[in-house]
Amino acid sequence: MGLFVGIREDNDKDRILVLTQAKKCYPAIPESTLSAIYRYVVLRIPTGDFLYGVLTNNLIEACGQADEFNRVALFDIVSFCFNEIPSKCWRTKEAIIEWLNGK
Repeated sequence: MGLFVGIREDNDKDRILVLTQAKKCYPAIPESTLSAIYRYVVLRIPTGDFLYGVLTNNLIEACGQADEFNRVALFDIVSFCFNEIPSKCWRTKEAIIEWLNGK
């Protein structure tokens, strides 16, 4: 679970720590994308279409929805998800539904 270990709820200190560390390790990822992933993992807020494609392992969806910045950072975004976020909250549509429903 990497950067998200021990984070149970949103607070400024944890959010700043996670986003700062993420930016150091994955500098190509736009801050808006890191923030959206943070909101998804910690607050269980649904993502947009691009990140939904990434989170469901749908390369065609992710590439089709990516803006120019996320397209360049796609490898780093997938690496970030693989290395840093809980595996139970991504990889399949079912996992995402369960995560968003608090299961």
